[in-house]
Amino acid sequence: MAGLQASVSINGNLLSLSKPSSADARFTKYLYIRGTGPLSPTQKQQLADIGVTLFEYLGKDTYLCRYDPADLAPVLNLDFIATANVYPRRVKLTQFLSDAIRADQADTSTPAKKFDVAIILHKGEAQDVDTVISELSAKAGLGRDAITVDHNHIHVCADGETLAKIADMDAVRSVQEIVPRTFFNNVARQDMFVPDYSAVSSEVAADGFTGAGQAVTVADTGFDLGSMTNVHPAFVGPNKESRVIDLIAVGRPKLTNDPRSHGTHVCGSVLGDGYSEKWGKIQGTAPKAELVMQSLLTQQGGLNTGANLWDTLFDPPYKKHTNARVHTNSWGADWKYAKRQLAYNSSSEDIDRFVWHRPDQIICFAAGNDGKQYTATGAHIGAEGAAKNCITVGATQSSRGAEGYSFNPSAAASGDRGAIAAFSSRGPSLEGRIKPDVVAPGFPVFSAATRDPSVTPAEKSKFGPYDQTDPLWMFSSGTSMATPLVAGTCAVLRGALASKANLNKPSAALVKALLINGAIDLGRPQAEQGFGRVNLAQTLLPITHELGASRMVCGFADVGMATGEKLEEWGEWKQVVNTCSLQRVSKVKVTLAYSDRHGMEIQNKLSLKVKIGNEERRFVSAVENNVEQIEWDLDNKVFDTVTIIVRADRIARLGDSQAFAVVWRVVY
Repeated sequence: MAGLQASVSINGNLLSLSKPSSADARFTKYLYIRGTGPLSPTQKQQLADIGVTLFEYLGKDTYLCRYDPADLAPVLNLDFIATANVYPRRVKLTQFLSDAIRADQADTSTPAKKFDVAIILHKGEAQDVDTVISELSAKAGLGRDAITVDHNHIHVCADGETLAKIADMDAVRSVQEIVPRTFFNNVARQDMFVPDYSAVSSEVAADGFTGAGQAVTVADTGFDLGSMTNVHPAFVGPNKESRVIDLIAVGRPKLTNDPRSHGTHVCGSVLGDGYSEKWGKIQGTAPKAELVMQSLLTQQGGLNTGANLWDTLFDPPYKKHTNARVHTNSWGADWKYAKRQLAYNSSSEDIDRFVWHRPDQIICFAAGNDGKQYTATGAHIGAEGAAKNCITVGATQSSRGAEGYSFNPSAAASGDRGAIAAFSSRGPSLEGRIKPDVVAPGFPVFSAATRDPSVTPAEKSKFGPYDQTDPLWMFSSGTSMATPLVAGTCAVLRGALASKANLNKPSAALVKALLINGAIDLGRPQAEQGFGRVNLAQTLLPITHELGASRMVCGFADVGMATGEKLEEWGEWKQVVNTCSLQRVSKVKVTLAYSDRHGMEIQNKLSLKVKIGNEERRFVSAVENNVEQIEWDLDNKVFDTVTIIVRADRIARLGDSQAFAVVWRVVY
């Protein structure tokens, strides 16, 4: 009976599951119901037959749902339902916001503080958003001009009394504070084992190992001079044509230049291809890819990411450019304002929802630079970085010598590329999931410098000496620098999958699984390194099979996207890998990744199992994760097959199904 005394977390508020069922649902359409155990597909159908629509899995066999009738008896009469309760007003405001309002109301010496918040509506309510806004105006006394609507998000600035009235509205699922965002500030390629194709034929380069044919969207401060024709020399093609295909002004009307040099440096790490008089050839990880820049910098020096990331950032380039399927973001919540690890929130939902509906969209986010900040748990990664379906990137040192976080020319070869940067934000997420996903070199990184005249040499010298006789390049440090290196790697993988596997629309889950399966374990805690440091040479092996079947058997499956059927609840997928070509086996490494529906908890729970002979291994974790990995050291055993099994343990919504990707390596 211990499970019946459990609780779930909603917006940071603990909700006891031992509370008796509500008497009725006269004043709401929204409930949370708890099963006596996991709900089966048949039981979900029975709920649907009486008008219950399951929206979100909350954990502990509990679901948020919609139910229009006032009478709860039909729900409670089902023998597999333990309790049915109305969705309580008190959990709609995040715990932090509720505490801040109470503290403000207790201070009578100053006027009531106004809070900048996002109001998130229940599923389906946005279809009649005008009615919701009318009710919001009437109840909260807000004029229409004080309300900003973006998809299912409503943005207002209001005091605590007004927010309490907003929480009373049945259409409202949550009210979350908006935290200001900030940016997370040739050797890096070597540290990530990016193959050097410059010395081989153009035919190999055309095979997709340089990002050719791919476009990467960079959401950052801006790009160089803000021109698509007069571009930095690192962003031109072999015939001096610009590789910049779009510049989108988000933060400043009609302006996309880079007065900070952050954005230009990030772009260079993704896809730059140029020459430094002092350091020679300088390339990003995808030096033949094209660039889409979204300039987020505002006139006030802040960031404009919009109230809803789907509408503001992700959807426009996805719709406009069919080859722009990698989106990289070196920004996140500003610790000066948040002062804590943030939970999975509306921004996390935007990311997860977009990738669920656009499963080929790869979204990368920097883990953050708050690793030296104190938290009670020692963890920092949250909000955007806590999204289940993005690739969250932490930072290591690079092989370049450094003093502090700046390049030290006198110690040019003394860097430790296996060490995690002290500033790199640690995981896991507040929900307990594995974050970061991977790490990559974050300091000091040498890349393109903006030519915008407003940026001074002193500003370009912050992370290493800036040579005014070689003005196109500069050093910088941060998870901001690690993330674009991984984004470029994703573009290379997409190109390789197209050219070598004839897979032109791979899922984001497959690219994530390839990255993670090829990553190098640095021997650091998972909270620091995730699944390891990106190694592009190893990541490419399941696609290229360069080592040959006598040394390694490897492969991948993009199930429900490229091949096969998505898994329905309790369904299984099986892959038998033939290892007869290997005389003996030292290690098996299998990675499962999938893009889950949005929601703080894992909605569709898949599990990974590997069988060899009479033995089997499962992924073991106290917290559900949408990436699972099994590494099995086998001490040079001999066997003929490895069997990989993926099972759908839970599919939250009735009639839903789940796509997934699996990558495997069996090593001689």
